[in-house]
Amino acid sequence: NYLNYTKMRSFLRVSKVSRQFNLNSIALMRNYGIRYTSSHEYITDDYKVGVSKYAKENLGKVIHCEIFPAVDDLVEAGESIGEIESSKASNEVYAPLEGNVKRVNAPEDDGIIDVDQINADPESKGWLFQYESVDEEKLNELMDENAYKEYLESLE
Repeated sequence: NYLNYTKMRSFLRVSKVSRQFNLNSIALMRNYGIRYTSSHEYITDDYKVGVSKYAKENLGKVIHCEIFPAVDDLVEAGESIGEIESSKASNEVYAPLEGNVKRVNAPEDDGIIDVDQINADPESKGWLFQYESVDEEKLNELMDENAYKEYLESLE
């Protein structure tokens, strides 16, 4: 009985470590962090797209934002997918990658985004739309946070 008990304890310990390793490996495979484009859009690990804090700060107070594609529409990388208007300027928003739209962050499903969310926190609550999925290799080619910071410094 003692031998069986010892084997079982050893198995459970190895099993627990193995399970933990597998879960951590899966989490690391998709942990890209936020990725950025040179036109100041971002995309998160769960494929939410919005305008960067830098873009929002340069635009000033956002007064209107509209996204053109609807759920299930296919958008191409670099395609103009909306407009964002502020007290200073009006800019187009571009799709960072190709993919099908899963959700639009519009309360009325009319493509009009709640600007209070963008003004409060553009890289969290202020996302514009979400992809169903994207090409992970293409996602990895976008700038990570450090590369984006370097890019912003080069603009000054």
